[in-house]
Amino acid sequence: MRVGLDIGSTTIKCVVLDEQDTLLYSTYERHYSHILEKAQELLRRIDECRDFILILSEGALDRCVDPSAVASADWVRCELAYALEKNKNIVPIMLAGFTAFPDNLPDVELGGNATVAAD
Repeated sequence: MRVGLDIGSTTIKCVVLDEQDTLLYSTYERHYSHILEKAQELLRRIDECRDFILILSEGALDRCVDPSAVASADWVRCELAYALEKNKNIVPIMLAGFTAFPDNLPDVELGGNATVAAD
C-alpha cells in the first residue's frame, strides 16, 4: 500500500492506494486547529502501509529551505521524517507548478542520532 498525507492550514488530506494504484481510502478533514491530534491519527495509518506518497505542489518545500522556519512546524519535513523513520518507500508525486527539488534541502532528522542526507 501507499499513503499520501497533506496537512494544510485548515485541513488534513490523506489517500491510500494499493499496489495497482486502486484507491482504498481517502479523507479530507478540517482539523479545527487540533493539528497534532489529527496528525497523530493519520500518522498511525501510515504505520500500516509500505509506501508513503509525498505530494509536492508548488512551494511545498519552501519551509524546508527557509533558515528561519522551525523544523517541527514544517509538516512536509515532519511527514517525510516519520515515513523514513518507519522505513517506508517514499513515492514523490510532483504536481503542476513543482519544478525541482532545491539544491539546499537540509538533512532530515530522525529519532535518536540518525539523519538522512538530502544529497
